[in-house]
Amino acid sequence: AGSALGGGPAPSIAVALGMLALAAVFGASGLVLLSGLSQLETAAPSDLAAEVFIGWAVAVLILDLISVLVAAGSRWRLTRRRLETRRDNRWQRVEQRRAQKAAAMKLAAGGDHSITGAAQTLPPPPCPPPQHAEAAAG
Repeated sequence: AGSALGGGPAPSIAVALGMLALAAVFGASGLVLLSGLSQLETAAPSDLAAEVFIGWAVAVLILDLISVLVAAGSRWRLTRRRLETRRDNRWQRVEQRRAQKAAAMKLAAGGDHSITGAAQTLPPPPCPPPQHAEAAAG
């Protein structure tokens, strides 16, 4: 199941919701910034510095942390899914090899000679001719 943009996996709903939340946060911060620009002439420089630092801290620390955590979480899920698929494929190959080895050992031991796995009945080996006591004495 590839995405429309390339050969990669399709994006999950969690990533889409995360992007929507980030867009909402950026939109709200833009509205707050626009409302703050009207009060720019009356504010003291120390108040402006505090607001700038708080805005920077929110934008850089919190939003960066959220975006890194979302990217790392999606990468971890993708890697875990790939490793599970590889492990499952490897165990399937191991089981096939074990079955082939068991069949080869049965053939080597003279057991089952059929392809379908049904046992064949072989006739008993011929008995040696009886020896008479007279022929042995003479």
